Amino acid sequence: MSSLQLNEETLEDFYNLKTLDPQTSWKDDSNYVFDLNKWNNVVPDSDNSYDVLKDLISQQKRFNEQKNSTASRVQTQDHLRDPLNNEYIANSLQQLDIKQDNDISAYMINDKKFVVNKFLRDVHNKDTFEDLNQSLNNLDSIIEDQSQDLKSLVQDNFTSYVKIKNRLDKIYNQFAQNVNENNEQDNDNLNINQLGEKVDESIRITNMKLKPIMDTSTKMSNFKMTKQFIEDNKQFFDLPKTLKKCLEKKDFSSFIYNYSKGQEMMQKFKLYGNLNTKPESEHANNDEADSIGQSNKVPKVIELIWNQVESTIDSYRKETWESLLTNPGSINMEPQEIFLPMISKLLDLKEENNPILKWFDFYSANFEQELNKMSDHLLVKIVEAQKRILHIGIDDSDDIDGVNLSYYLSIDKLFKPIVYSSLKNDQREGSNNNIYDSYINNSTESVISKSNDTSSNNNIVAYHGLTDTSVIVEMWLLILRYIKEFEDISNKFIQFWQHTENFLDGTYQNVIINDKKKDNILIGDNRTIDNFRRILTLSKEDINVIRTKGDNFIRLIFKKMLYFFQSSQTSLSNFTPGGSVSPDAPNSAKVVKDSGSPLDYGFIPPRANGLGCVRYLLLIFEPFLKFTTQLAQLGISTNTVDMARELVSLAIDRSIGAISSTKLRDISNFYKLEDWEVYKSVTEETDDLNSTDLIEYGVTQFPEIVLIVQQYSIKVLRSFLFSFEKLPIINGISIVNYPSKQILTGIEVQQIISMEAVLEAILKNAAKDKDNPRNAHTILTLTNLQYIREFTFPTILRYFDESFEWSLSSKPLEIFNLLGKMESSIFGNYLSDLKITLRNVLEERFHQISWSNYSSNSFRVNDYIIEVLMVLINVHSECFRIGPQLINRIIKETQVFISRYLFESFKPFIGNLSSDGLLQMTVDIKFFENVLGSYLEKDTEVTLNACLQNCFQNNIDRLERCISETEPIVDSNLERTRIQFAAFN
Repeated sequence: MSSLQLNEETLEDFYNLKTLDPQTSWKDDSNYVFDLNKWNNVVPDSDNSYDVLKDLISQQKRFNEQKNSTASRVQTQDHLRDPLNNEYIANSLQQLDIKQDNDISAYMINDKKFVVNKFLRDVHNKDTFEDLNQSLNNLDSIIEDQSQDLKSLVQDNFTSYVKIKNRLDKIYNQFAQNVNENNEQDNDNLNINQLGEKVDESIRITNMKLKPIMDTSTKMSNFKMTKQFIEDNKQFFDLPKTLKKCLEKKDFSSFIYNYSKGQEMMQKFKLYGNLNTKPESEHANNDEADSIGQSNKVPKVIELIWNQVESTIDSYRKETWESLLTNPGSINMEPQEIFLPMISKLLDLKEENNPILKWFDFYSANFEQELNKMSDHLLVKIVEAQKRILHIGIDDSDDIDGVNLSYYLSIDKLFKPIVYSSLKNDQREGSNNNIYDSYINNSTESVISKSNDTSSNNNIVAYHGLTDTSVIVEMWLLILRYIKEFEDISNKFIQFWQHTENFLDGTYQNVIINDKKKDNILIGDNRTIDNFRRILTLSKEDINVIRTKGDNFIRLIFKKMLYFFQSSQTSLSNFTPGGSVSPDAPNSAKVVKDSGSPLDYGFIPPRANGLGCVRYLLLIFEPFLKFTTQLAQLGISTNTVDMARELVSLAIDRSIGAISSTKLRDISNFYKLEDWEVYKSVTEETDDLNSTDLIEYGVTQFPEIVLIVQQYSIKVLRSFLFSFEKLPIINGISIVNYPSKQILTGIEVQQIISMEAVLEAILKNAAKDKDNPRNAHTILTLTNLQYIREFTFPTILRYFDESFEWSLSSKPLEIFNLLGKMESSIFGNYLSDLKITLRNVLEERFHQISWSNYSSNSFRVNDYIIEVLMVLINVHSECFRIGPQLINRIIKETQVFISRYLFESFKPFIGNLSSDGLLQMTVDIKFFENVLGSYLEKDTEVTLNACLQNCFQNNIDRLERCISETEPIVDSNLERTRIQFAAFN
């Protein structure tokens, strides 16, 4: 642009216009409007024209000065530098996001509204003492240079100022003289008053020019004083940053040390105003002390720094409280090495309240809250599982209410029975020795000697598979989890109470105090130690409150367990969260008389089989007994000990009842598990003492199931009743004692009843074949009964006696008589059916022969003998594989029956038999005797001989001659049927 050209801004400034296109009046469009109101009513003339012009010139001058001042001020703000770091202040204010003029003026050092505290706090809040000290040194150097410039300026202008002042004084005097001499002189002369105003105005202008120099000198003096103050109190100014560094380094000792020093320095500030100020006299009177306190007010910057220190202390105190009293998730009891230092820190941080009480209240409240939350949550889940089980349909043809017994068939994989290498004769009920050796060698582990339940635990092997349907096992696992959660909370509370006891007896307080005595921070400060001891000391009222809260929490656990073990299936299904128990409920357990039904026990799943009961109740009872005993042994009060004994007694009774009722129900229905398959073979000696032959007979799985179920249930019951053997006695407290004779007698009765239920189940199966008893099922039933009589029941009784230190096996138990009667009855039914068959064969075939007119050329054995023997051969075949020991008994009974039948059948023909008839009868009877061979009984032989003698009318010679003559015929028939009747050989 050419120098002759002017832009719009220049023109607007020159003409004082707001715009170059004026549309309205001068007043609206001009930046500056001259005020000529006082001349509106004055007519211009030679007298006042000068005054009007002078007024306009004065207004113009003020306008220009104002304009220049504003422009200079804006330019000065933009280029004003920070004297401490020589950076533009505008840049610093822009970073602080300060835009308002009123706010900006507080940070401009050339402004009247400049605030030192704000400037240092906001612009230089991150500067260290070294930074400020260096800045002040630089500022000191600058001020020193400026002071030299000021001195030169004053010296250079002093002579001119004096000369001008003297000349003005002379002119003023001349004007004064002229005025006095010419009072009536013309108005065109200047007035002396106006001249005085001009001189005053000049002086004011001069003073305004000198004011920055004077302000600079004042500021220099203030900065020197500030620098000296900061140097004198360097340690205090660095205190906030020092404390933060200690926290960053986790150096709590240094943190407290510096804080204590800061307190001492602050106290000196309050007394003397400066750390280096000392009182003139250590024994100043009270008036002098009051005057000192009033005159030495704490500087605001010191208060600001101390507020920052206190803020840091408050934040750290709050953080320490949160660390001490915050438990995310479930309660986690910290060791004393963690919470004792926190309590110690709180004391150092000037915590006036007793941290021990807050620590205890916090944890006790959290324990109760977590217990209630956990109990309600899991009980709701247990009830839901119960409803899911009951929702499953039941087969109408099933009479056991949906209980699944099929898992008993896998019992040999679940557990191993306990057997003995020898049993007393009175326990065996006449059995042979070899049966036990055979059982030991073939099927299980033996126990040679057994004095306690430890070997039982070692030989009954746990199994990790299912013992019931999955939906029932799911509820078992929820119940087990319920007890485990109680155990976890109890263990945490026990740890918590052990710490609490150390507070109650003062052990932990002494640890804290002794540690502080060793700490360099508090050496020699006995008043502080005494104050800490006073804060930490618990009063008798505090101790009573703490023990009451601990007692209430344990009572709450016990009451929840009482509710659980007392519940029936019905009461448990009506559970509502928050309404089960309350800490203020009565102590005594509610006595509920059991009806013997599994429905009485809500702490087991509905439709659960007895196998799952003995397995899971043992898993449940052991942790329950352990944490209940440990809680009682804390010895908080006698009430908790008594309540623990009531709880455990009830739990034992109810658990025994649940096992007994489910076992009895299941055993009574074991007949449904019978598959009539030979599970194993058992070896025993023959009745012939001169024979070394061994007999093996087969049994089904039924006796094995009975043995293991009985032994394992006895083991579990013993674990309940003799649990005191596993529990130590602490503080002289034991909640389980040796079982009373009444309880053991009840267990004995239950044992006998369960064994009777075994026989009942056998009878139910036997009753199915009462119309057709001669089959393999009956043979297996008889072998099972024999095995149960000779081995299973004696083994169970011996295990019972050794487990409970009892003598049940030595008692004359009616159950063995009952078992013998059952065996005889079933065997009798079998023989009766067999005899009916034999009689039918004999009657049909015998009476087909006309004995009076009988004649024959071959003399082959008649069909009535052959068919009768074939029936016996079939019986032999039926028994040989699964019950060979029964063959002798069956052949014995049947041959006597056959001989007597023949004896009676031949009576009517005495003296009326033809010669061939006598020969044929002799061949038939002798053939029958020879076929039986070793099976022939003496009674049978006698009866048949009597039959022959009757038929030969007691003619012994003729009989013997006939026997001799027919012997070749008999031998021929024997040879011909040798293979057919080889089973009797």
